[in-house]
Amino acid sequence: MREFIRIPWIRMAAKISLAAALLIWMISSGRLDLSRLAGTTAHWPQLVAIVTIYYVEIYVMAWRWNLLLGEQGLELSSQQAFSLTMIGCLFNVVIPGMIGGDLIRGYYVGRLAAGRTPEALTAILMDRVIGLLGLVVLTAAAGIGNFEMTMESRALEGVFLFAIVLAAFGGLGLALVVATGGGPTVLERSGANRWVASSIKAVASLAPYGRNPRLLVIALGASVFNQALSCLAFYIAVQALQGPPIPWRYLFLLVPMGLMTSALPISPAGVGVGQAAFFTLFAIIPGSSGKLGADAYTVLQLLLILVYSTGFYSYLAYKRAMGGEVPTRMVSS
Repeated sequence: MREFIRIPWIRMAAKISLAAALLIWMISSGRLDLSRLAGTTAHWPQLVAIVTIYYVEIYVMAWRWNLLLGEQGLELSSQQAFSLTMIGCLFNVVIPGMIGGDLIRGYYVGRLAAGRTPEALTAILMDRVIGLLGLVVLTAAAGIGNFEMTMESRALEGVFLFAIVLAAFGGLGLALVVATGGGPTVLERSGANRWVASSIKAVASLAPYGRNPRLLVIALGASVFNQALSCLAFYIAVQALQGPPIPWRYLFLLVPMGLMTSALPISPAGVGVGQAAFFTLFAIIPGSSGKLGADAYTVLQLLLILVYSTGFYSYLAYKRAMGGEVPTRMVSS
């Protein structure tokens, strides 16, 4: 039992160590300029604008997730969806990568939706998939819209082709899984292994999305909208750093790819990994520098951690109100 408890902490320590090592390397090599970051406090209106954008993104995330839950016959109030999303954001800060919050949301929704846990978890998984798909769709669309510019650089061409492949396979995979959802119910009744039966039930819970593909298109549109807001936040961060103006076509092409890298469960909140990714990506932009990309991402990351940390209020409110029982209500329809 002690060994079981110890392993996750060893992994956590390893990922924190990796993040620290990456940051130390970037600072010591001049790839990350802390003195330049300190100067952004003089441009507080831009910082306030970025914080506002992040809260708008969280609201859209909560709305998209609630939309997907509703298709499963589960309902949350707007306040519940926003509060649980804020709690998930909080745990994205304290758990390595950007998927820790999904686990926490799954825990709370599992308690709210007694007997409907597979459907609730399926909605969370679908929300995550559509969120990541929105990143590559925006990148692919930006590359197509600026095809000549993209083909001028082998590096940009590589990013564009990578995004096209991910968008195509991601969209096709999503369509196939949803289309086959609900089919294995006969196997579920055949006395299969408990874990196999649970997996089959989870796949079957995708069926409602197959019956309403329009909802998935709307959810994907919300995801692309949020990624566009992230590009806007990156643009404002560059302004706060007084960097050279970056054409929008480059931001829409490169920022989503950098954000996808930071979502990997490699370090807490993508610290270190995101800086390295954006240093590499911004070095591609003519007239810009990799250092500007790393610095801008660090500004955004610090503000994101600040915003996500306010989810502690929602967490304390839920913990205080629960007292062993969930006080809120999820209605099945």
